[in-house]
Amino acid sequence: MTESLYRFYSYSENDLHSLAGCYLWFSKLKDFNDPFEGVPEGVLEVNNFTNISDANFITLFTIIMSKGGDSQAAISDRLTRIFIQDNREQVKNQIMKGQLDWFKDLANKNEHTRLHCCFCRDDESKAIKNKQMWSLYADGLRGFVLEFCKQSLENGIEQEIGRELVFAEMIYDDKCEFDVIKLLIETVKQHDSNNGMQSVFSRKDTYWAYENELRYSDSSPVGDNKYRFPVDTIKSITLGEKMEVTKRTTLIAILKSIGIDIDVQINFAKVNTSTLQLDIVTYKDFLAEE
Repeated sequence: MTESLYRFYSYSENDLHSLAGCYLWFSKLKDFNDPFEGVPEGVLEVNNFTNISDANFITLFTIIMSKGGDSQAAISDRLTRIFIQDNREQVKNQIMKGQLDWFKDLANKNEHTRLHCCFCRDDESKAIKNKQMWSLYADGLRGFVLEFCKQSLENGIEQEIGRELVFAEMIYDDKCEFDVIKLLIETVKQHDSNNGMQSVFSRKDTYWAYENELRYSDSSPVGDNKYRFPVDTIKSITLGEKMEVTKRTTLIAILKSIGIDIDVQINFAKVNTSTLQLDIVTYKDFLAEE
C-alpha cells in the first residue's frame, strides 16, 4: 500500500486558491508561525575554541579531508604534523573557526532562503483521525484535509521544478539541546546527501510529536512559493463536519472543477458521540445522516 501524506487546511481564501490551482505553498522558515522553529539566537556562537576536545577536532578534520579525497594515511600524517607544532592550538582554532563560519552561513541560508512545506504522516493510528491536528490546523473540524500519495507528490513536484526536494523526518526529543560542535560534525557528514541541515532543523520537543511531521524543502528556490502538483496525487479530501454549508458547497464546486470524483474521494470527519473519537464517513453517508 502506498504511503500517504496529509495536509490540514483551515479554509482560508489562500487555501481555496491553492486547491483550485493545484499547488502547495512553500514558506521560509523565518516566516513560520511557530516561534520554536529554526536555531535559537546565539546558539551557533563559539567564542573559545580551546575547550573543543582533540577527539572532536580529529573527527571533524578526518571527515573534511576524506570528503576531499585524502587517504587515511595522508590524513593521519597531516594530523600528526598539526599536533607536534608548538602553535597547534592556533592551527586547530583556525580550522574550527572556518568550519563554524561555513556552518553558520549554511544555517542562515536554510532559515532565510530555503522554502519548506510540512505534512502529517500515519503512525500507529491514522493521521486523518488526529484530533489535535484537526483542532489546531483545520479550525476545529471547520476546515479540510488533503491526503496525497507521497511518492506521486514527490515525483510530480520534482518533475515540475526540475530538481530534487530535500526531505526531513522530524525527530522528537525531550532533551532537545543544541551542542554546536556535535551538530557541526553531523552536518559536515550529511552535507553531500542534500539533507545537510537535518540535524539542526528537524528537531523538535516531544510536545509536537502528535504531528508526526515530514517536511519537504527546496534548497534552490526560484520564482514564487507555489509548487504545483498533478491532481491525481490527491487520494482523498476529508471535510470537517462543522464546515458551514455554504463553504462546503464552494469547496465541492472547486473540487469538481479540478476533476475530483465527489462520490469516491470525498469523506467527512465527525465526532462519534459515544467514543468521542473521530469517525471518517463517506460523502454519501454523511449527507444521508444530515
